[in-house]
Amino acid sequence: TGEESRIKQANQRLIAYDRLKDIQPNEVRMFSFDIDITDTMSVYDVEAQEGIVEPGSYTIRVVPSSDTEATVQNSAALVMTEENGAKAPAIRDLTDVTLASDYDDYSMISKQLDDIETVSASIAYAADTAISFRKNGAWVKFQDVKFDEDSSVFTALVGSDREGSMKVYALEAGTDPAELEHAEPVAVIPLEDTRSVEGLPTGLGIGPVGVIRELRRDRRMQMHM
Repeated sequence: TGEESRIKQANQRLIAYDRLKDIQPNEVRMFSFDIDITDTMSVYDVEAQEGIVEPGSYTIRVVPSSDTEATVQNSAALVMTEENGAKAPAIRDLTDVTLASDYDDYSMISKQLDDIETVSASIAYAADTAISFRKNGAWVKFQDVKFDEDSSVFTALVGSDREGSMKVYALEAGTDPAELEHAEPVAVIPLEDTRSVEGLPTGLGIGPVGVIRELRRDRRMQMHM
């Protein structure tokens, strides 16, 4: 528990396990685990390009299965702060080149993981750094973005195998993605068939892809694309 984070992670994870064999009735057996918190409890921050353990209170359970609820007898609280090694996620800075694959969240229109697909953008980027939108209305989000006061330019490298458009929204942090239906985009990027243009990504012929190059505005917000 703690402040809402832009980094998505599971509600629980296995950080250590052991098998106790041949335990007899009424037998008491002691066991222990050596746990590296920075390794087993860290999440990857794409902005900082490193693994971090976020500040907050964690419940450590010693249970036979993940379905077993925490009780006073089988669990303990672990409070992580900056003093004992925790680190808050870095504020997103999109004034430098930012790959589309480094998004914070994405849509699930069909409740399946097929709204988007990471693809190779071009020979100028490593494999699977661009995003192919496979459904109308699909989006990716860059959250808690900080902008310079004098910034006002958005630049994206985009390719497509058909005509269409890609809309860019700048919403206040914490806005429900459902509000996109009623929000006004801050930019609408027209898409054309770019498969014959050297140096632009094509999405392997399955749809538009985009690589975010710059995004600048004058307040902290989350961006849906």
